[in-house]
Amino acid sequence: MATSPAPLETRVAQCLAYIRSQVSEKPEVAIICGSGLGGLADVIESPVSLDYKDIPHFHASSVPGHAGKLVFGTLGGKQVVAMKGRFHFYEGYPASTVAFPVRVFAALGAKALMVTNAAGGISAHLNVGDVMIIRDHIYVPGLAGNHSLVGKNEPAFGSRFVPSQGTMRADFAEHAFKCATDAGLTVHQGIYACVSGPTFESPAEARALRAMGADVVGMSTAPEVVVAAHSGLPVLAMSLVTNKVALAPAFGASKASALPTDAEGLPSHDEVLEAVEGSEVRLKSFAVEFVRTVDLSAVKAPAASTVDWASIDAEAPGAPAVSAPACCSGLGCLSPEGMLVAAAAVGAIAGAVAAFATVRCCPAATK
Repeated sequence: MATSPAPLETRVAQCLAYIRSQVSEKPEVAIICGSGLGGLADVIESPVSLDYKDIPHFHASSVPGHAGKLVFGTLGGKQVVAMKGRFHFYEGYPASTVAFPVRVFAALGAKALMVTNAAGGISAHLNVGDVMIIRDHIYVPGLAGNHSLVGKNEPAFGSRFVPSQGTMRADFAEHAFKCATDAGLTVHQGIYACVSGPTFESPAEARALRAMGADVVGMSTAPEVVVAAHSGLPVLAMSLVTNKVALAPAFGASKASALPTDAEGLPSHDEVLEAVEGSEVRLKSFAVEFVRTVDLSAVKAPAASTVDWASIDAEAPGAPAVSAPACCSGLGCLSPEGMLVAAAAVGAIAGAVAAFATVRCCPAATK
């Protein structure tokens, strides 16, 4: 018999009860380290490391480059907490589960969230090793129903409807641009496209994303960012460009522009990790300087940090968390919203096909 997971408030309370039994400090800055970027957490001083497998409602990542540890300590004179690796939608976790750690950071009282990722460069001016400060995102799975805020709203964190505009804090981005430049990184600003993965985007998909305005593409970040916005947690998000994405040739292009099909020319996760390694020293320098100098004096702590989480029955076992089957397409087809979208789309396509058949294929029917 299928059962529902424990309510979000109960899960957060259980998680906080464990963390506070291990760590007394309250972080000001939370950091999510992307693929191969866990080294950012290695510069944390006086670290206290907790394994994801020991933290209630956290999940171990199965992806190379994601160590699966939550590290507390000091960075640049501020108390921080860093995720050495994240969990992903393509590993079978619902979008709300992927973003669950952000709820915990808000409840802990963090005033800033730094989200990092490894991404493929779509825009021609981006090169491997460049950093892009994310000023906006295109949450492709979210647009089709697999959104990290779908489900019952929790007023302890935020209101039901959340504006996406202004999700990335402008003063954080401006300050990060300066810190990254000072660290010797080539820095840009642009738009991040989030796709479900785990396949790397096809050349045709890449061209479509570019037409939508995307500069880079990856398989994370947007679920966490929108939950941070819902929770009142200001965000700095940035991508390290780890590979150049091949775009499909324009319509009518000659055969000379054919795309590579051999293994040597195709993207791989090893390529991503290799590119990260080449920028690791400068990224660490950037992280220390940004955290040390970012001004949080005017930033309010999230509303969730004022909740008396200890009064919530953290010992209540709740029902086992059983995930609904994930949609293979990443379009949320098995969610109620996704089913409605799919039904409407199927109806529209069927109508178009019928009309086409009547007009084009059956002249007698038009007489």
